[in-house]
Amino acid sequence: MSFYTQFDFIINICVVGDYINQDLIDDSISRNILNLVSGTMTGLGILGTFIGLTIGLQQFNTGSASEITNSISPLIQGIKVAFHTSIYGMVFSLIFSFVYKNKLEMLVNGVKTPSLRTLLKKIFSGSFYEEFCKNPAGMKLHHAYLGGLLQHSVDVTELALAMAEAIGNTDKDLITAGALLHDIGKVKEISSGMGFPYTTEGRLLGHITMSVLMVREAAMELKMPAAALQQLEHIILSHHGDQEKGSPMACATKEAFIVHYADEVNSIMNQFDVKESKSAWEYNNMMKRYLMVK
Repeated sequence: MSFYTQFDFIINICVVGDYINQDLIDDSISRNILNLVSGTMTGLGILGTFIGLTIGLQQFNTGSASEITNSISPLIQGIKVAFHTSIYGMVFSLIFSFVYKNKLEMLVNGVKTPSLRTLLKKIFSGSFYEEFCKNPAGMKLHHAYLGGLLQHSVDVTELALAMAEAIGNTDKDLITAGALLHDIGKVKEISSGMGFPYTTEGRLLGHITMSVLMVREAAMELKMPAAALQQLEHIILSHHGDQEKGSPMACATKEAFIVHYADEVNSIMNQFDVKESKSAWEYNNMMKRYLMVK
């Protein structure tokens, strides 16, 4: 069976989830590596495409008919390198994207409050869900890579729930909903295109405002109780902590403080995941200080 036939079989017949041991991945792969795999593999796939085509074109001779004929084989080999590398990059990217999609689904299904669970399922569906899963969480500062928004949202939720467990006497369902939804406006604020540019809507309204508007629209359609919606909106409006940091409201509830600090810690820890030089120390623009990133 040729490679192409095998690949077609895998894509059309196999279910990726059947071959992934979630517990083994969590135990064996560090979170830092997991955060980088999706973007790295996609980047390698694109790089492999250019390398393969470059190799083939460098050896292509446009002289006589016989020279052209002799040049076709190296060109085809180069195209094969490009194709294979791109496929491998996409496959690995899909696998690790699946890991986080599975985590998101488990978090949503773990919400016991019917109104919050229904709201989450409504928002994380259809074309918006697909955009959410591939969008970056930032242009430059943190999780600025494809799939970064999904990873950041899931990681913040898991960290917030761990904090809630240690603190006690908190509404974990509200924390889960607030953490998963706190940055959904970034799907409209930041484009997933080359360079992750800000959209006009994003520059005019900002992701916090858009996140609240999106949640309110979905909640109104579901006739969600006003009191519960206010608590959820407060978490989103205050997730930057203070007005000096860009939040329209300062944290005023236990759940809001927990989501805020989980968001802040996860954003800071992401700075240690991406090294831009071989030096042990790097100046970090988000933190405005040197960080030891060895």
